[in-house]
Amino acid sequence: MTPSSVLVIKPSSLGDIVHTLPAVHFLKTTFRDADFYWIANSEWRPLLQDNADLKAVIPFPRSRFRGASGIVEFVRWCSEISHLEPHLVLDFQGLIRSAWIARSAKGRRILGLSDAREAAGYHYHERNPDAWIWKDQRIEQVRAIADEVRSKRSRGRPNLLQIAKFVHGRLLQ
Repeated sequence: MTPSSVLVIKPSSLGDIVHTLPAVHFLKTTFRDADFYWIANSEWRPLLQDNADLKAVIPFPRSRFRGASGIVEFVRWCSEISHLEPHLVLDFQGLIRSAWIARSAKGRRILGLSDAREAAGYHYHERNPDAWIWKDQRIEQVRAIADEVRSKRSRGRPNLLQIAKFVHGRLLQ
């Protein structure tokens, strides 16, 4: 089964976006008919705007989310994307707000790809224990990972072929 739509969560910095572009291109060539949407910080939106692999770039106005009022603004922004129902969510960010974004967008299948200390699995544990994460060169379901493993930093970058095979074989069944 091919996903009909894919939501990429990687708002981040210029360097992070540039490093994620090849992975998204690889996935788009694998799933040619899928619509890819990318959530990116508003200031980096022009970088992605004319990318042929993307159907749309969704602006993530990070500056609105600072301070106490920022929490309210973030929740409001999440409600604005609640119309999205991606078949697959690829969380390249791995922070707690990513779990909220995936949940708000009603992502059916989620794969967290982060080597951050606040790994995606840790944040998805309470919200979606059925989500999958890449951690320490393995792809595992969040519910199966012990607390000490979730809190450790990964040792290496994701293997794109491993991830593509996993997405095709497990998430798109």
